[in-house]
Amino acid sequence: MGIDAPPDMQSAAAQACSLDPDRRFGAWPDSVKALEQAETGHRVARDLRGLNLSGLVLTFGYLGFDASAGILSEGLAMRMSLMVPAYLLALFCCGAQPRLRNATSGLAVVVLAFVIAYLGVKAGQPHLDRYMMGVGVVVGFYIILTPLRAGHCLWVGAMSCLIVTLFVLMEEGATPSAGSIVLFTAMCCLGPLAVKLRHDRLRDRAFLLAVQSREANHRLLNANEELRLLSERDPLTGLSNRRGFESRFDAAYAAALETGGALTVMMIDLDHFKAFNDRYGHPMGDECIRRVGQTLARELERAGGFAARLGGEEFIGAIHGTSKAAAHTVAQSVVRKVARLRFDAPSLPAATTTVSIGVAVARATQLSGDGLVKLADRALYEAKNTGRNRVVIHAVGETIAA
Repeated sequence: MGIDAPPDMQSAAAQACSLDPDRRFGAWPDSVKALEQAETGHRVARDLRGLNLSGLVLTFGYLGFDASAGILSEGLAMRMSLMVPAYLLALFCCGAQPRLRNATSGLAVVVLAFVIAYLGVKAGQPHLDRYMMGVGVVVGFYIILTPLRAGHCLWVGAMSCLIVTLFVLMEEGATPSAGSIVLFTAMCCLGPLAVKLRHDRLRDRAFLLAVQSREANHRLLNANEELRLLSERDPLTGLSNRRGFESRFDAAYAAALETGGALTVMMIDLDHFKAFNDRYGHPMGDECIRRVGQTLARELERAGGFAARLGGEEFIGAIHGTSKAAAHTVAQSVVRKVARLRFDAPSLPAATTTVSIGVAVARATQLSGDGLVKLADRALYEAKNTGRNRVVIHAVGETIAA
């Protein structure tokens, strides 16, 4: 199932994936049966509605036989009092619970068989054979065309065959002619069950294979998405890496270009990080990078931006729609909060660190994305060369240092 599917449906789909496609429907777990019912219910209801409408039309199709047999008034009364209500009830229940829907559809066919068989007896020979054989043909076509399972078709066919047999035996007794009618009806009502069973097995196999294929595709898509996220994530800090930043920055730049808004890029570098690493060791250096990254991410996210680690001790961030003054405030906040960080080291004084930040601010219509990054890099270079632990902002056409 899809990612947004209900948990019970996801569980049922997982169970369906573990089943042998050739496993009989009766041996399926209840949850998988419910899944099959949920996914095919609309189609089954639609097909049954069409069959029931056809049956309702067929109700009046036999009136020609009634007229030729001289029982038109009785035939019309029987059809209007029994067959029409049965088929209208079946049509009404097409959208009901499956058991009620299936029962009313089957009942309508059995009522049809009863009415036609009764009228055949009333018509007598030579019309009796035509009525009884008509029952067999109608029930046989129902079994072949119905979307319901062979078990349902078995009781419909058996009941219809039994009705014909009783009426024929009451009318003609145990004669060769009666035997031929009963045999023909039985072949029509029960013979198609072999085809129905085969159809059910193929349909069940197709359903399980479809679910298994769909779930395999979902797993593949999820795995690809996880790989994509991993490929865009820095494992040390949990921030985006260069690739992840480029993906998000391209989207932010496109949005700014569309609205004509401003875009801010920050380049952040830890000051004297090599000396920090040499004195306190790489584990402490990694901890320093992690905490600086967390601080940077918090400040930028609060301003509606995002941060990434480019590599080593260098970070980058972007904010969409921020003014030069607001960008300066955010960058200064990062500088202050990083300077307050403390790193405890055994047998050494608590370590501290600082960062230098270069900021570029421009409208997307004034400068390309690469141009903004290069402008921020130049501002960072200036911040490093003018004392470190500071912010330098380059806007298009002017520079602010603080």
